Amino acid sequence: MRRSVILRGLIVFVISALFISVTSSAGYALDTYWKHNPATPGAWNDPLNWTDGVPDSSKRVYVDNGGTAVIDGDAESGLLGIGITATGRVEQNGGTHEVAVELFLDGLDGTYDLNSGNLVSPYEFIAMSNTGVFNQTGGSHAITGGLNFGHGANSKGTYNLVSGDLTAGYEVLGYNDGAGEINQRGGVNDTGAVILGCNLGSKGTYNLYDGQLITQYQNMGDFSGVGEFSQFGGTNSIATNLGLGRLTGSSGS
Repeated sequence: MRRSVILRGLIVFVISALFISVTSSAGYALDTYWKHNPATPGAWNDPLNWTDGVPDSSKRVYVDNGGTAVIDGDAESGLLGIGITATGRVEQNGGTHEVAVELFLDGLDGTYDLNSGNLVSPYEFIAMSNTGVFNQTGGSHAITGGLNFGHGANSKGTYNLVSGDLTAGYEVLGYNDGAGEINQRGGVNDTGAVILGCNLGSKGTYNLYDGQLITQYQNMGDFSGVGEFSQFGGTNSIATNLGLGRLTGSSGS
């Protein structure tokens, strides 16, 4: 139990520090923005579709002109922001996309579709102030650190897992008055921890329809948050602890 409490505290500290990192411009020499005509999807690896050439690990990358960037082969990003000042979408149909620092879907509605291939990143934020959606219908999605949903007031982050593999160090759904939701209809979600509703005013929801959820521990409602887990099918495997409504003011079910 003591190990779980320490880990929860560490997760809260890490995601708070990462929020500062996401909003900082330090460490990046160049920004490159998606400029392809929003009326039709365009190729990610075409330099003419970017303001400063094809992205690499040294650049902050933005897809937020209302258009869709399509990844069919290997790709790189430093910090990747989708849907920040306008809607934006990235569709991955193959290859390996490596994000060096962070991926965040936010602003006026950002969406990432992983249909095939591999996506690898240290940390991801799905909605920090508005809405973000991640759809996975295949491939492999590996987050070496944490996956965070609804990281701020009035934000709503959603993950739809239909098929494929999702792995993460931890997953926090709903933080600092935000809301997060995972709808799993297949595939495998293998993570160290799932925390639903972390902090007052936050709500996290997990709907397991099919597939496998594998965790070290799960907590529904933490630090006065609200967490709801509903299982309609599939398997839910917990190695150590299951917590419901930890600390006064929290609610878990």
